This record gives sequence, structure tokens and C-alpha cells, in this order.
Amino acid sequence: MSLEKWAEYGWLKAEPTSRDEIKSLLTIVGRDLRDANGNLRGSAIRGGV
Repeated sequence: MSLEKWAEYGWLKAEPTSRDEIKSLLTIVGRDLRDANGNLRGSAIRGGV
């Protein structure tokens, strides 16, 4: 099923974003990938997340 169909059925809607929001999300992804690579002292573990 395409994303267009999801939007047509009301299951998905477009939301505004910004360059800063995308940068922040990519930073989180990078951190999580480093943590998943065996670094158990990563920020998510220290933060109790």
C-alpha cells in the first residue's frame, strides 16, 4: 500500500517540519546507532530511557 493511499484513508497526514527538526532527529538516530553498536554507556542508558 502506498503512502498516498494511507493519506487518502485518513491514516496519515502531512505535517510541517524544519531543517532544525530534521537535524535534531538525525542526531538522535546517530546516537542510537552508536549505542546499538555496543556502547552500553550511551546517553539513553545514562538517562534511564
